[in-house]
Amino acid sequence: MEFWIRYIRSLVYALSTLLGAAVYISIAATAPATGQESAKLIEAYAFLAITYLYIALLASPLYSAFPNFPWRPIYIKARRAIGVSAFFFGLLHGILAFFISLGGFRGLGFLNAKGLTAITLGATALLILSSMAFTSFDYFVKKLGTRWKQLHRLVYLAGLLIIIHALIFGTHFSDLSDFIPQVSFFLLLVLLALEAVRLNKIYRTKFAKSQ
Repeated sequence: MEFWIRYIRSLVYALSTLLGAAVYISIAATAPATGQESAKLIEAYAFLAITYLYIALLASPLYSAFPNFPWRPIYIKARRAIGVSAFFFGLLHGILAFFISLGGFRGLGFLNAKGLTAITLGATALLILSSMAFTSFDYFVKKLGTRWKQLHRLVYLAGLLIIIHALIFGTHFSDLSDFIPQVSFFLLLVLLALEAVRLNKIYRTKFAKSQ
């Protein structure tokens, strides 16, 4: 247990780097013949970014609802590295989508209002994740004090913006009755339910102390 707690963040970073490289190599080896390499990479990195962000957000509400759920010290310790990895994959997704799929700033002129809104929301979410990633290290936790938690609560706003961005641009969300949207909404409901339990416990504790 001590080994995992000590090295789990480094292991998460290493795994994320290898996963990002493996996805690139796998798609590059199979997609060029169809001309869909960049589109598949953009989609894959978006999926990984959302998955990592979900796993990071799940930690606190999960253990609040189920305090005896296993691997708590390891999961909580790894959470920051998981969040940074979400930014890493989000950045890869954003760079490829903007400069390759869209064609850079020149491509903005060809988008309608809906497309511009989706890009603005995605860029804002990426900016929030970048600020969190750069302040995720222990130095900034001590330097910022209580402001660190306030900054990192913006992750919920980033999550909301990403959901709207995916609903507008995501190819798998064109039909919300399909399998992937249905699973996504189910997982979102699970997260919201667990978060409601956590917030309820917090408010009940504060109310008890005030009596």
